[in-house]
Amino acid sequence: MRKPLSAPPRTDINIDLDKWLRLLPDLIPKITIYQPVFDLANIAANTVSSQTFTLTGLSVNDFVIVNPPLLSAGLLLSANSKATADERLLLVLQNTTGGAINEASATFTVVTIGT
Repeated sequence: MRKPLSAPPRTDINIDLDKWLRLLPDLIPKITIYQPVFDLANIAANTVSSQTFTLTGLSVNDFVIVNPPLLSAGLLLSANSKATADERLLLVLQNTTGGAINEASATFTVVTIGT
């Protein structure tokens, strides 16, 4: 027969330190990593394309960092990608080639920092 677990040892903690520790979660930004699959629309030659995608959990106040997979030569992802509304992500892409680019569906990494 197993013995029951005894009560933990008593530890007194300074009340001010306890209050301070309880404030920390509210002061540290929430960082979330998403790995959605996006199917980019066809992008015409020598144009900039703004495309929106649903990203569940994204807040319009989040700072967004997008790391794309390896894109076709001449296709660039702008640093202007951002949350335009709750759960809506805007990607700005530029096709610098003389022909249209139609990327296959791919997994992107999106890092958000909550404010």
